Amino acid sequence: MNRKNEFSVWNYRPWLMLLMMGVVVFWCLFGAYCHHVGNHALAPDNPSPMFLNYFSYDSIQADWQRWMLGFWLSMIAVAIVAIKSANSIFNRRSITSIEDELLLAIPVCTDAEILEFNEQLGIIVTPDKVILPQTILKRASVEALASDLSVLLYLQFSEIDNMTRLGRYTAFHSLADQLLSYWNNDRIVDFLAALSQQKDYLGTMLDTALKRRQLELQVIELQKQINDCREQEAHATDDLRSSRILASQFSEYEELRQGKSAAVKWLKSKASKAKKTFLRNPE
Repeated sequence: MNRKNEFSVWNYRPWLMLLMMGVVVFWCLFGAYCHHVGNHALAPDNPSPMFLNYFSYDSIQADWQRWMLGFWLSMIAVAIVAIKSANSIFNRRSITSIEDELLLAIPVCTDAEILEFNEQLGIIVTPDKVILPQTILKRASVEALASDLSVLLYLQFSEIDNMTRLGRYTAFHSLADQLLSYWNNDRIVDFLAALSQQKDYLGTMLDTALKRRQLELQVIELQKQINDCREQEAHATDDLRSSRILASQFSEYEELRQGKSAAVKWLKSKASKAKKTFLRNPE
């Protein structure tokens, strides 16, 4: 039960932050270099700050206005990224807080309102399916989510119970699949405890559904391995035959043992090869 890896090389945000950090480091080195040279009469022969070795103090002075324009543009870009990042963090925390408040408040509404408000959040529960947005799974507290889902599962419980007795795939198994995909074991245990506090039998049913889905997923993986082994077994003798030419070697061995000339056999094989080559390329 591992949380899915959220980092991706196609996610521009980490790379943008690294770029902004590189810009800040560059201008810090640039300022240190200019400060060092400004306190001395002559520029050093080998300036120390890494990539600034490719610049000379005279060239920097000649294009000072351009350097300053680049500096201010870079600082504006860094400030914009910093403000947007801070705003994103603040918004995320605010949204998480509001989502938890909504999830805790929805269960006290009427049945129709419970279904309507949950649909607005993207949460849908049917007897054989649970739809939970990934954002809700990642952000919501286990207590708030358990409070809301316990009511939704309770509204569908009679049908879910009938399907469970028939051994069919139910909303609990659907929920178990999502929890196993996006949560670690500790968070799942906390959610089971929170759900049990709402209605003990719901927590028990989800616990058994989790165990069933874990075993079924293991069976699926083992079946794949079994099928791979069967394919390897089916082709094992074919591969062995294709890798050996013992039959022809034994034929040559018998001919030589019967006293046939090896030289004549060699000439026949060469003539056969020459004939095949001529037929392919008559010119």
